[in-house]
Amino acid sequence: MKRLLFSFMTITILFGLSACIEPERRPYYDDSYGPYDRADRFDIQTRIENQQRRIDQGISSGELTRREADILIDNLNWIRDEYSRAKRDGRLTQSEIERLSEHLNQNNRMITDKKNNQVRRVYTVPAPPPPPPPPPPAPRHEQPRIDFRDRIENQQKRIDQGVANGDLTRREAEMLQDNLNHIKDEYSRMKADGRLTPAESDRLERDLDNNSRMIQDKRNNQIRRIYEPVPAPPPPPAPRHDQPKRDHEMTQGFQTRIEQQQKKIDNGARSGELTRKEAEILQENLDKIEKAYSRMKADGRLTEKEQNKLDKKLDRNDKMIFDKKHNAIERFD
Repeated sequence: MKRLLFSFMTITILFGLSACIEPERRPYYDDSYGPYDRADRFDIQTRIENQQRRIDQGISSGELTRREADILIDNLNWIRDEYSRAKRDGRLTQSEIERLSEHLNQNNRMITDKKNNQVRRVYTVPAPPPPPPPPPPAPRHEQPRIDFRDRIENQQKRIDQGVANGDLTRREAEMLQDNLNHIKDEYSRMKADGRLTPAESDRLERDLDNNSRMIQDKRNNQIRRIYEPVPAPPPPPAPRHDQPKRDHEMTQGFQTRIEQQQKKIDNGARSGELTRKEAEILQENLDKIEKAYSRMKADGRLTEKEQNKLDKKLDRNDKMIFDKKHNAIERFD
C-alpha cells in the first residue's frame, strides 16, 4: 500500500514539474501576425538593398539598358512601398512576407537573366479614374456659352500674322479673310433676335473650325471658300430707247475686265506666282479675246450671243489666273 502511495505521489510531482517548464517555441507559418524577426528571416530589407546595388552595377557595366534599369528600379521602389505599408501596423502576416518574397524573386530573376526573363513590371498599373460625367445640357432658352467673337478676333490676328511673316500669300489671305467676313455676317444675322439656336451655334463652330484648319495647315487643308457665293441678280432690262447707252456701258464693262486681267497677268509674272510660259499663254488668250471684242463691236454694238461668248472666254481665262492649281493653264482654241 505504501509503495502504491509513493508511486502516485512521484507521478504527481513529475507532472507538476513538466507543467512548470515553458514549452519550446517553434516557428509556425499560418496567416496570423508575427514579429519583425519573421520578416528578417526572409532578409527582405537586405534583399532590397542587394538588388539596388546589382541594378546600379548593371547600369555601370552596360549589361542593363536605361529602359530596363528604369523598370527594375520601378519594381524595387514599389516593393519598398509595399514593405513599408505592410509593416505600418508593427507586424507582418505570413502571407505579406510570402508576397514580398515572391516579388523580390521575380525582380531578381530579371536582373540575373533578362534573356529568359523579360524585364517588365511586377505589379499592375491601376487604371485611370473614369472621366467625370458630362454636364447636363443647358436649357434651350439659355444663350450658348461659346464666345464666337473671341474666336473671330483670334482668327483675324492669325491671318494678319500669316501675311506679315510670309506664311500666307496675298491670294490665300484674301480667301481666308473672305471666309471670316462671311462668318462675321452670319453671326450678326443669327444673333439679331438676341440669341443663337443650337443649330446656328453648330454651324458657326463648323465654319470657324474649317477656316482655322486652313490657316494652320494649308498644305493638308486647301484654302477655299467655305460658302457658296450668291450670284448677283441680273440688271433689269433697259428700255429700248436707251439701247445706245446700254451698248456704251457694255463696251465699258468688257474693256474694264480686259484691263483687269492684264494687270493680274503682269502682277503674277512679277511676283513669281506665274511662270514665264504660263504668263505667255494667258497673255495670248487675252490678246485673242481683245481682237474678238474689237471685231464684234465693229458695227457699233454687241449682240447677246456675242456678249455671252466674250464673257465665257474672260471667265475661263480669269479662272486660270486665279487658281492655276485646279484650272490648268492652256491656250484657247
